[in-house]
Amino acid sequence: MAFEKKPVSDTDTLITPSGGDREVIDLSPGEEVVGKIVDFISYTVPTSINPEGSTFYAVILEDDDGNEGILSAGADTNFGKQLRNAFADKTPDEQYVLKENFRGKKVRLAKIEKISSKGQVYHSLGYEVLD
Repeated sequence: MAFEKKPVSDTDTLITPSGGDREVIDLSPGEEVVGKIVDFISYTVPTSINPEGSTFYAVILEDDDGNEGILSAGADTNFGKQLRNAFADKTPDEQYVLKENFRGKKVRLAKIEKISSKGQVYHSLGYEVLD
């Protein structure tokens, strides 16, 4: 059985992680994006897998024209954990906030496909500070 792709019929009930006017940056393996880091956030939304809510980590980026975008990943994914470990500090009240040394820095972020020693495919974060 194959999934049938069709136009979205109703957007009122769909959850989008961006909030506001931010562009959702959906990187596929092998793609990269460059932008200035504005913030790091974590948020929880109900999903089909977890109606009580799944946690996501996100980096908010700004392009050269001042437009904001959000790159997010599930907190339980390898990519999400690497986003958190690279760009966030944990506060005493168990919240994650942007590491101050990254605020306003221009970075290159990439999603890299890797294969584990057991042959499992997973996605890894690659990044470079450009200024």
